[in-house]
Amino acid sequence: MKKILLLFILSNLLFSKIYSQDIIVLKTGDEIEAKITEVGLDNVKYKKYENINGPVYVILKNDIFMIKYENGSKDVFVEEKQKESTVVGRQPLTYKNGFWGVTIRQGSIKLSTSDIKRLYSNNAVALSKYEAGKALNGMATFAGITGGLALGYYFVSQGNGEEIDNSVVVIGAVSLLANIIMNISGNKMIKKSVDIFNSDMNASSSLSINFGTAQNGIGFSLMF
Repeated sequence: MKKILLLFILSNLLFSKIYSQDIIVLKTGDEIEAKITEVGLDNVKYKKYENINGPVYVILKNDIFMIKYENGSKDVFVEEKQKESTVVGRQPLTYKNGFWGVTIRQGSIKLSTSDIKRLYSNNAVALSKYEAGKALNGMATFAGITGGLALGYYFVSQGNGEEIDNSVVVIGAVSLLANIIMNISGNKMIKKSVDIFNSDMNASSSLSINFGTAQNGIGFSLMF
């Protein structure tokens, strides 16, 4: 019995050893035993498994084929060459607030969140406004669901003849009001991010250098 118990403990220790680390599989076929700390837009940050308290390393996503996480899940990275080619960095954006939410386009192309973040990667102010706006929209959605459920529960209970505390109505009304306020604020921030991006792009493109002949020879002028 003791031998069986010891074998069981050793098996669990071995199992936990195998699955308590993340594995980064490179496109070269090499594997890195790691602890992933952050998966960013263009790179992955990790610590070496054998030195978990050591420095943080950074590797480009383009060099990674797959990450196998300690919980058994996987992330497979594929290059988005075709998708990236549709995003033009120097073309202005358009903003539209519709029934299904905010839409940002570049020409006729509807941009995804990752597309927009890629465009904003060199404009910290625009990126900050966009992310803050998206966060507010997310909280607004949660508040709207909470308010709808609260009011729905109240009216259904009333219809069934049950006595419900009026605080449920207050919670529902406040949640729906918060939904409206946060949605408006979030959309304004996203719109501001588009304005900042377009303004920065126009300012950059307004600078030109003209060469020509001057009174004392060949010269050039800067135009803003």
